[in-house]
Amino acid sequence: MKKFLPVFMDLRGKRIVVAGAGPLTAEKVRTLMAAGAEKKNVKYVRRAVRASDLKNCDLVFCASDDETCNRSVSRLCRARRIWVNVADRPELCSFILPSVFRRGRVTAAFSTGGASPAVAKFLRKRMEKYVGPEIDRLVRMLAKKRKMLLSLNFKERRALLDKWVNEAALHKIKRGQKIGNI
Repeated sequence: MKKFLPVFMDLRGKRIVVAGAGPLTAEKVRTLMAAGAEKKNVKYVRRAVRASDLKNCDLVFCASDDETCNRSVSRLCRARRIWVNVADRPELCSFILPSVFRRGRVTAAFSTGGASPAVAKFLRKRMEKYVGPEIDRLVRMLAKKRKMLLSLNFKERRALLDKWVNEAALHKIKRGQKIGNI
């Protein structure tokens, strides 16, 4: 069983190839754009990928129904040390994509290491029901206090954060009430 390191990646400036055709490929492109990839840096290849398609490339996403194509793309990328994701084929990937949950500035990712994307999706949906927009409001409040918090020693900072980051505080924010002095 492969193990993967969870990473949040800045896609700005990354040159990306998305290979394949159909709704899954189009969904990958939309996901990349929503995550900050720049349209000018995303190359959408609707045919078999050639080595020339990978020139100066940073990441490759392959969403083909053709297993020969999937294996070929994986081999080409690995030979060039390019990170590659082949949809639903973790054994062909150098990275995999989790099921992602977002609430404003808060992002959580769920993965089973490719063993069961359905379970990762199930967990994400449970999180969507449990975590409301108040979590983003709390993050925004704390972002305004970040510089002040970092100026405190660890014990003082931990004491303030324990007062501000808890279930009771989230319930107050949800009701439109203030928490402490933030």
